[in-house]
Amino acid sequence: MTAFALAMLLVLASVYANIWFDLPWSKTHNQGWGVDHTVVGDYITQSLMMTFLVVVALDRGLRAGAMWQRLAWWAAALLAAVSITHLSSGRTGYVLLAAAVLAFSLLATQGWRRWMALCALAAGLVGVVWTSATIQQRVQLAIAEARTSDRMEITSIGGRINFWKNTWELIEKRPLTGWGTGSYHVQWCHAVDAPQWCVFGRWHPHNQFLFFWVEHGLAGLVLFGILVFAPLWAARRARPPQQRLLVSFFVIFLIDSLINSPLWSSRENHFFIFMMAWLAAEAMFSPQRQAQIQPATPERASP
Repeated sequence: MTAFALAMLLVLASVYANIWFDLPWSKTHNQGWGVDHTVVGDYITQSLMMTFLVVVALDRGLRAGAMWQRLAWWAAALLAAVSITHLSSGRTGYVLLAAAVLAFSLLATQGWRRWMALCALAAGLVGVVWTSATIQQRVQLAIAEARTSDRMEITSIGGRINFWKNTWELIEKRPLTGWGTGSYHVQWCHAVDAPQWCVFGRWHPHNQFLFFWVEHGLAGLVLFGILVFAPLWAARRARPPQQRLLVSFFVIFLIDSLINSPLWSSRENHFFIFMMAWLAAEAMFSPQRQAQIQPATPERASP
């Protein structure tokens, strides 16, 4: 986890340095404030990993002993959040950030502190929308694209709506068995008439649940559902810090799977699978956890 945090802090530093300098290792090469500064992969991948960095930094801040360490981690969380809201054009990141921080806040606070955290989160959300022209433009564009999705224009939100519609029609024909591994890429082109839509949508339906269902039937859908909800199962008896990370991770994985196909993308695939394995293993098999569940060794009777 420390290695992940350090790697993402390097990406975060590159995001802000990219405002003034054209970094050779950055994916984007445009300077200035309020534009997309994707350093690694694409903006969706970077945003979801940066969202998890926000959660990790908030958690490290809560558990830090020295005040300067707390402030440093919380400053990193704030900078990471701003990099998503003001220096990225991905709407996925906006949704993931709000949901993950909400989940973390509910688990990390109690009583009046919880209400204070929720009020601060609401005020921060309003402030972010008010100050980020990128968010305002992207939200307005999303609404416009959703309203005109029936025109079958190639857009981000309109495209997703049509992906889901046509994929659902394929599922309705074979809901139990599916069409077979790798079949989506062929069947999608049979489901749409326009050649440009065949090229645009034949990779994946931007929904991992539908993706597994259309190819592997009901069994694939159920098995993937078990995988997505596995962090919640691991969090049942985890210690509070581990629980916060597991539930926040679950929220990120669930929402991203509803609007993207993260297991199709190699970068997101590796992030979710390896991070899930680490979080679950740390929660279930850490020395602290084993000390809680193992009975005390009985003392030998005196002769």
